[in-house]
Amino acid sequence: MENEEWLAAGDTAQPPPPEAPEPEPMEFSDSFNLSRGLSSGWSGVRKAWFALWLGGAILSITDGTCGNQTGNSRSSSDRQDHVRLAPPIASDPLSAAWQQPGPSFPDSPFPGGLGSMEFVAAVIGVMLCFGTIKFLLFLASSWITTGWFRLHHHILQTGEQAFQPLFSGGDRFFDMVLHRLLCGLAMLVAATPLIVGVAAMYASAFAFGAFGSAGSDAASIGTVAAMVVSGVLMVIGLITLLYVYLGTWLGPHALVLENLKPVDALKRSWQLTAGNRWWILWWSFVVTLCTVGATILGLFMLCVGVLVTVPLMHAIAEFGKTESFLLLTRGRTISHHWRLWELRASGAA
Repeated sequence: MENEEWLAAGDTAQPPPPEAPEPEPMEFSDSFNLSRGLSSGWSGVRKAWFALWLGGAILSITDGTCGNQTGNSRSSSDRQDHVRLAPPIASDPLSAAWQQPGPSFPDSPFPGGLGSMEFVAAVIGVMLCFGTIKFLLFLASSWITTGWFRLHHHILQTGEQAFQPLFSGGDRFFDMVLHRLLCGLAMLVAATPLIVGVAAMYASAFAFGAFGSAGSDAASIGTVAAMVVSGVLMVIGLITLLYVYLGTWLGPHALVLENLKPVDALKRSWQLTAGNRWWILWWSFVVTLCTVGATILGLFMLCVGVLVTVPLMHAIAEFGKTESFLLLTRGRTISHHWRLWELRASGAA
């Protein structure tokens, strides 16, 4: 119709601009090709290793994927040594407690026992401190994640290292926080059968004396029946939790790289992952194995090597995921504008 109107208008009219071609769709398994994704991640690390290592290290800390494995300086053997260094006194009524396996401290800071108000207040205080730290790390991770994806896109387009994109996530900070909270809420709802199953398992065990005396036959039958139902609920909860988690797997990428709102990004992720959860599970499984391998390698490097190997492995996997998302949503033709691919083809990356 537009061409007919142009012809009717005479030679003085300008032809309508050609419509931009639609991106050629790619299959999920083609765009999220593991070998290509990890290979691209390695090429990105070679060209911008420090920026990617820095982002990977920050996210590993804030997301808890690179936690301190040796933070507990008092091991069980240390505590047992403490017990052995304090020999029991024969006339002491607590002497028998010293000889029991495992730690026992009669000089406890809570003389009233585990049910005292001092102990409850200490537990609440520790939980508040832990929750505050975890929330601050969550906010930091939400801020860095936006810049993390932009850094990937920048390296793909230019093949060069840059730090400014990594710290440019302030404009989408609140959207990212809200989106991640929505994803967490969705997974909490999905985990409801699991939570109910675990609670029912413990409740039935205590109610029917599973951890005490055997009790009557009726109580034993009731215990078995309640535990079977609880086990079924736990399995259902694990399945639904995994299903929802895989459905939200691409939400942050959609939020940043497609400039969507938090709810729209969640819907977009659900749409893209529909029918592809098994492939996502396979991708995640292989990446997890690579991360375990990187951790073991870092431990062999005098343990401090994990500060290098784990963030770099995280960067490689996430870079490949971002590239795969762009190929999936924008088609293979977008790679024609990627300088990194040109460098890889020429052997320079």
